[in-house]
Amino acid sequence: MASVSGLVLAGGAGRRVGAFKALLSFGGEPLITRPLDVLREVSDEVLVAYGPREYGARLDRFVEDAQLVGDEGHGPLGGLVRGARAAQGEWLLVAPCDAPFLSPDLYRTLLRRARTSDGCILRHGGRDNLILAAYRRTPLLKASERALADGERAVRSILPYLRLVRLREEDLEGLPYGLHSAFDIDTPDDLARAEALLQDGPDTLR
Repeated sequence: MASVSGLVLAGGAGRRVGAFKALLSFGGEPLITRPLDVLREVSDEVLVAYGPREYGARLDRFVEDAQLVGDEGHGPLGGLVRGARAAQGEWLLVAPCDAPFLSPDLYRTLLRRARTSDGCILRHGGRDNLILAAYRRTPLLKASERALADGERAVRSILPYLRLVRLREEDLEGLPYGLHSAFDIDTPDDLARAEALLQDGPDTLR
């Protein structure tokens, strides 16, 4: 079986939510705990890409066995580069730190769909989500390094260099959390909604 690495992108300052998003309290624990736990279940190793140096220092006590890598100020694209360089697996599963309703089954599905391509990304709300995905690590690294060398900062700049398939919204039906799998927290209202969904229980999250 091919080796699999997991990467949580935790570089966001969380300006709209008013705090470092990775360490926001959600369900009584830091928000990053949820994607970390999911990736630990489906990966042979887990890495966390962070932004400013002080973020790394703050994360260190919460990530336990995960390897911390800095994004060198290049945002999510830099996080992909540093994570892909440091990872050992043939495959790299990528998760945002602010998505509380991810599941191991979602990543197993992404990985299964990706087998005949360079990766599988989630498409929802009419947009590609390139940081909720399963990639072949080497093609991702080459594409990300090329985009960064061209002066790009947006993750979507890797698209021309990769053969990707897409997991669509209808494919989420039957998975834990269903369409809420892609829910991310950008504002205080998002956080309040996520907390309410969590309290309402599993049936609400399908």
